[in-house]
Amino acid sequence: MIDFDTDIDIKGVQSQFNRAAARFKNGLDNALGRSGKDVTRQAQRYAPIDTGLLSDSITYRVNKNNGMVDIFVPKNSRAGKYASVMEYGHYKKGNKTKSKSGAGRYYMHRALNDSNSSIMNNIRSLIKTFVGD
Repeated sequence: MIDFDTDIDIKGVQSQFNRAAARFKNGLDNALGRSGKDVTRQAQRYAPIDTGLLSDSITYRVNKNNGMVDIFVPKNSRAGKYASVMEYGHYKKGNKTKSKSGAGRYYMHRALNDSNSSIMNNIRSLIKTFVGD
């Protein structure tokens, strides 16, 4: 029978795991931020334009507590009063409303759908950083 003794520095291993977890969390926040920016840009392209107020008001934030991204028009902004009306198409095209290619109803939904591949690429890139190919 072979007899051997091994010492493991649990605190050192735990410290390495904690650093890796912090790096992953930071990487996830960055990936979510890039995804939020991508969807926001697409929504700004799809938003109906009259004065540009709606597209200029579309923004995003990364919620670091729950790992989610919110893409929204702030309710307290001037465009916040009519953003949902424009999203769900209950509006009449005014004299000044310009028709951009693909603009109009469901601009937020379509922006999210059209950004799926970009979002997945951001997540794949993060995973590849930590796991490899």
